Amino acid sequence: MVRFTIRSLAVATLLAAALASCGGGSDETANLPESGRLAGGTLVDIPLTADQLEAALTAADGSTLTLGDLHGKTVVLTDFLTRCREICPLTSVDMNAVARAVDDAGLDDIVVLEGTVDPEGDDPARLAAYQALFPGTESWTLFTAGAGTDDFWKSFGVAYERVDAEEPYGADWQTGQPVTYDYEHTDAVIVIDADGHERWVIQGDPDVAGAAAPDALTSYLNDEGHEHLTDPAPEAWSASDVEQAL
Repeated sequence: MVRFTIRSLAVATLLAAALASCGGGSDETANLPESGRLAGGTLVDIPLTADQLEAALTAADGSTLTLGDLHGKTVVLTDFLTRCREICPLTSVDMNAVARAVDDAGLDDIVVLEGTVDPEGDDPARLAAYQALFPGTESWTLFTAGAGTDDFWKSFGVAYERVDAEEPYGADWQTGQPVTYDYEHTDAVIVIDADGHERWVIQGDPDVAGAAAPDALTSYLNDEGHEHLTDPAPEAWSASDVEQAL
């Protein structure tokens, strides 16, 4: 499958799409206008737009929020979908690990947001079922931008496209029904500072560093997903990389 590289809206003309599968790919973030590199990612200073700050997001528990509501907090933002069988479950393992580290440190000024690129398939109830597979944490929120998903993610340079299966991909982890579609999408992690500026970005495959994925998702992974789980690429990012960026 085709994977897309991160293209921040402010620097979209500098980056091109890369070829890979449904999550990750070559790291084109080295081309971003930067003030340096940190933990494999790129340091930037890109203020969020009014549209980004005001976009309505619905969390897995049904509550609503905006990035503007989180002014004064550092935000870790990443994209995923619950039907992904290759990369997204591993991204979620790392995001959950970051959130638990935040909780353990007693930090209430850092939040981890993981948003779907599949608003039709990932309603709050589905997101809640997915989140319940992982260890509980106060700092990790799964969300959908609903009808605003396209505008929201494209404003961060996250590209995605639905791909319908010629044959079912397998049984869904929740319903057991055949999975008939997937999404090709950028795998991006963006750190937004307390003043609403993008400050660190990284794109590529996650490395769970030996951490276990939930059993339901481990059995749901396809062959490529199991390879990423057990033998991550040397350039893959990890939860510790994100923690360093914070």
